[in-house]
Amino acid sequence: MPPRARSKARSASTAQPHLQHPNTAPNEGVEDETSTAAFARLLREAVLKVPGVTRVGTTGAAGPSTYGLRGEVIRGVRITREPNGVTVEIHITTQLVPLQALAESVRSAVRHAAAKLDSLQVDVVIDALEAP
Repeated sequence: MPPRARSKARSASTAQPHLQHPNTAPNEGVEDETSTAAFARLLREAVLKVPGVTRVGTTGAAGPSTYGLRGEVIRGVRITREPNGVTVEIHITTQLVPLQALAESVRSAVRHAAAKLDSLQVDVVIDALEAP
């Protein structure tokens, strides 16, 4: 009788989000995509609360995205696992405000939302400016 295979399932509370590389197909790592998409949504919502940010995502059809199950796409947020930690790339549209201060506020909001990650790099890309 062959030995029983051990289950690799983890509870949702202890599982780390699958950090999908931008070049992977949307359905790779299906078991973890729900947590990756939830993490990307959490970051997007935190960034949208920063005064001066009007939109997360690019102005065109292409751009960085995070993919979830059933075709869900979180535009403007790319989460990548690197050997030395996690990189989050956020694309935003802003009002006419001091851009360096805004970018630092966005980085701070992402770091606060992802407080459990030890090594986090946040890249902020300002895609467009909106006049008042």
